[in-house]
Amino acid sequence: MTTPALPTAKELLAKLKGWGNQSQEHNTLLLISLGVLATEDAEASFWKDLDEMLQSFRRWHNAAGFYLSKTERAFLVKMSEFNQVTLITDAKVELLRLIQHYFPD
Repeated sequence: MTTPALPTAKELLAKLKGWGNQSQEHNTLLLISLGVLATEDAEASFWKDLDEMLQSFRRWHNAAGFYLSKTERAFLVKMSEFNQVTLITDAKVELLRLIQHYFPD
């Protein structure tokens, strides 16, 4: 796995501490955790594909991404009544595709 290009959990915490005192470009925290998968045996290509998928999600939804741990990422997104279904569905479908490909059992 490559070194994370995303800001860290420490930077996320600093941003969240000031959330109420500034205008909100993002209003929702989305956490993605793959901790229940047997990722200790995952191929390097899994991590590369995961990072690419999450970067695409981040760009597509204008989200701020944060690296929490090897198996966990956080995204600050601007969720509205118009995009909430699409935003969550996009994340779920792409993650499930990736999981099905690398962890078929």
